[in-house]
Amino acid sequence: MTQPAPNTPPRESASEPPRDADLNPRSGRGAFIGFLVAAAVLVGLTRYLAYYVDDAFITFRYARNWADWGLPVFNSFELNEGFERVEGYSNFLWMGLLSLLHRFGASLENVTHPLQLVIGIVTLGAVARSCHRELALGWVGSLAAPLLLATAAPFAGWASGGMETGLFTLLLTLLFFGCLRSRGDARGVRLGLAAAAVVLVRVEGIAWVLGVLGATAIAQFVIRRSPNDGAEAESNRMGRRYRTAVVMTLIALAGQLAFRKLVYGELVSNTVTAKTGGAGAEVYARGLRQVASWCLVTLTPIFAVLVLPFALRHPSGAAKTAALAALLTALGFVGYNVVTGGDWMPYYRFLAPAAPLLACLLAVGLDRLPTVPAAIVGTTFLGLQPLTLFDVHVAPQSAREAMRFRAFKGGYRTEAARIETARVNAGYFGQLGAALSQGTAQGEVLAFGAIGSPGWYAPGLDFVDRNGLVTPVVAKREIERGAGTAGHEKRVPHAFFLDEFALQGGQPQPTWLFAKLIPATIEGPTSPFFGQAKDAIRGDGVVGRKPERELFERTVLRVVPIREGAAAGQTLMLLERAKPEDAHAFWGN
Repeated sequence: MTQPAPNTPPRESASEPPRDADLNPRSGRGAFIGFLVAAAVLVGLTRYLAYYVDDAFITFRYARNWADWGLPVFNSFELNEGFERVEGYSNFLWMGLLSLLHRFGASLENVTHPLQLVIGIVTLGAVARSCHRELALGWVGSLAAPLLLATAAPFAGWASGGMETGLFTLLLTLLFFGCLRSRGDARGVRLGLAAAAVVLVRVEGIAWVLGVLGATAIAQFVIRRSPNDGAEAESNRMGRRYRTAVVMTLIALAGQLAFRKLVYGELVSNTVTAKTGGAGAEVYARGLRQVASWCLVTLTPIFAVLVLPFALRHPSGAAKTAALAALLTALGFVGYNVVTGGDWMPYYRFLAPAAPLLACLLAVGLDRLPTVPAAIVGTTFLGLQPLTLFDVHVAPQSAREAMRFRAFKGGYRTEAARIETARVNAGYFGQLGAALSQGTAQGEVLAFGAIGSPGWYAPGLDFVDRNGLVTPVVAKREIERGAGTAGHEKRVPHAFFLDEFALQGGQPQPTWLFAKLIPATIEGPTSPFFGQAKDAIRGDGVVGRKPERELFERTVLRVVPIREGAAAGQTLMLLERAKPEDAHAFWGN
């Protein structure tokens, strides 16, 4: 027969706070041991993963420029009168933190991974402490909660990568458990600070604050089945805390909007414009496929559904409230992912912040089970969750391929393979950036797509962006139907920057229309390999097909041998804007 959690007697109401007497020292030791083991696991996993996505270097460049130039802009021409400043990032608080670290002399490439690991460990501690103290779980639930989180693939995957996802996850977790806190913080100041930080860390943060406040309020209302002597007073305290949080949230939002208007002249970040605009069946279907892939690959949502009936029958009202609130908030993440069409980066970036909430739900469910079954089920979950990080899967490949949501060339790739691709891309584009820093002049402009690593390693070169993140003319275009990958539907060809860019009001005109690094040394037009380089460009999979073939009508090829640095021994090939007659003479077409 199912037994109640051993450390806390049943309470009539979710609003009744756990008392110190309710907190079993054994469960406290379980939470502490679980946290220590989970932290060690996370350290091992992040050392194993250790990657950067290219978009992280966009934030790095904004952070460096803010510290060095006094304004968070991507390009130097944005400092000049008559040029539009562009908010090409969506993570203000993270970018500001990195800018501060750069100002104090830290190398962002070296400090970001340790910083992300520390944030992940703090998140583990917050979950362990809250499940023990706020939810008064027994030793099984208290032990399991941090372990379930550390082994969740999206959480471990985004404790690296260089993006703000880990910080957003931590702040959202603090907000979630702060809403459920039944003692302390009577005026809601700490809750308000967490809410304000969530607003600032992601451009859509205000939606998450309102969503978490709403989910926890609904859960508390539903679980509170009968009134008691303290219920009305607790309801009043909760209302006061929520009001404080909302006021502080609105103050943070107003400050963010004022800053955006003052610096960029807009109330909406350019990244929102660049990555939105699509709707309908195509976008929603892609988002749904990504949710299904998340379930099949990580297994955590499936485990959560399996233990949900047990979690909602937990004898502790606080634990039941947390489980229901976690479910509602996780459904909010699912809805957001569907509406936006998902994200292209590894391990479900838009869904990853739900990991602590699902770990909480799982811990509550396991805590409701008798000890032996709970140990068996929990160990199974812990063993299966991280397998995908090592490219081992429970779901058959055919099922996973059927849920393919990216349209990148090369066919279906697993999430672990996407991380490996990120490593390879970071290596190539980093070398390309190093070559560009030697082969181009200060203030010249390159039209390019993956502007992160090249932009970071070539600080003197400016960029116009094929994906529109830092180029509003591209961001404001209509969604390209059938592009099939979130964040890349508005991508324009390099040839767009020949004439159409200027016709639509874009500026400045790029000097260079294409760049590529090849592992050979070509001294110049007199080199015996120069003709081969021309043929390679003409037959390139990027510029050798329509509409990119228009480049050969308006460009000539320049080669720059790189003799030192990360790209030493290679040659930088650049397509330079030229008159049609010069291009015709050069290419012979």
